[in-house]
Parts: sequence; structure tokens; C-alpha cells
Amino acid sequence: MPVAVVIDGVHHAVHSDHLNTPRKLSDAAGQPQWQWPYSGFGEIGPQSTPAAGQAPVSYSLRYPGQVDDGNGLFYNWHRFYDPRVGRYTSADPIGLEGGFNRFGYVDANPLGFVDPEGIGKG
Repeated sequence: MPVAVVIDGVHHAVHSDHLNTPRKLSDAAGQPQWQWPYSGFGEIGPQSTPAAGQAPVSYSLRYPGQVDDGNGLFYNWHRFYDPRVGRYTSADPIGLEGGFNRFGYVDANPLGFVDPEGIGKG
């Protein structure tokens, strides 16, 4: 996750949580310009909170490895995740090695395992 980004010529600091998920962007004055409230499955959308007279800010990075391309799905390198239903829209590319539910994540145990590249739980 980057620590700063430039959007429309304006520098923003990226504030991430303990999972390295972007939660807030602030401007040079430290004022929040964009934020993403916590939601366990990602269903609450990010909110632009620009100061008066400033344009809304859009930031497409989500959970580590995810990009929101505007269609409501998050792209995770190898497949798409739909936060409205809390699951992936395509089967895990590693097949049954990822667990019996091929549309799940790390054998339904995200507290015990991670899969940062989408190719095997570890």
C-alpha cells in the first residue's frame, strides 16, 4: 500500500489500518478528503469528504491486492470479489487446494490463514 498518492495534482497521505487496507486520505493540511468506513465484507462504499471548494476524491485501492473498478466488484489479481454477496464470482484458481468451497477464501478461516497472491493459503 502506498503511503502517499497524487490525485488530480493534489498530494494525499494514505492512512491504512492493521491489515494494510486504506481507510483515509488526507490533504497536506491533514484534513480528510476520502474515507472508507470499516465493513467486514466490504459492502459499505468509500466516501469522498472534500473540504469546501475542492473536488471529490476517488481512490480505487481496497483490501490488499484489490482494485475497485467501479462495477461493484473488487479485482484480486486472479478473480473478482462481490461484497454484496460476500464471496468471489469465480472459482479459486488453485482448485480444491484452497478448500472445498472453491468460491471462498482460505478455507473460510481468514483469521488463521492469508492468501495475498490468491494462489494458496499460508
